[in-house]
Amino acid sequence: MTHKLFSGVRKNALVSIALLGLGALSLFSCSKKSGTSSPYTISGTATSGSTTTPISVSGQSFVFAQVVNTGSGNVLELTGESFGGGDTTGFSFVIYNYTGAGTYNLTDTGTSFNEGVYINRTATTAIDDIAASGSLVVSSVSSTQITGTFTFTGALGTHISNGTYTAILLP
Repeated sequence: MTHKLFSGVRKNALVSIALLGLGALSLFSCSKKSGTSSPYTISGTATSGSTTTPISVSGQSFVFAQVVNTGSGNVLELTGESFGGGDTTGFSFVIYNYTGAGTYNLTDTGTSFNEGVYINRTATTAIDDIAASGSLVVSSVSSTQITGTFTFTGALGTHISNGTYTAILLP
């Protein structure tokens, strides 16, 4: 059974946003100087059943945000993913009608299509758990970075707590 979040236009929008994110990731993947620490991080705790996994991604190459004007409003794309040995772990958020600092509901209300996703892909497991409830808080925004917190429970039952982020804000 296909989940309603992956219907028609929404699926196409997610694919487009994912491609934009991957393009930005490849653009900035060589920009970090070796041996320097990065202020850009995204982290949280994923709990599924009796398994609790801390997730932490850091580096300008892997944690970034972008605000895109779609003509009918601004969309915030926030991504933090770690890649290594064929594994991918992290988070991805899309906030429609983004207006700056504030709290954004991650529940599909029929009028708000904001989304949060916990990503955990290994050689044996592929989990993309889409938020069924929760929120993303944008605490501060400057011309170069965005910070805040998040928490959500995914449709597959993964609970994300203690979520924080500081991301480079791409032009």
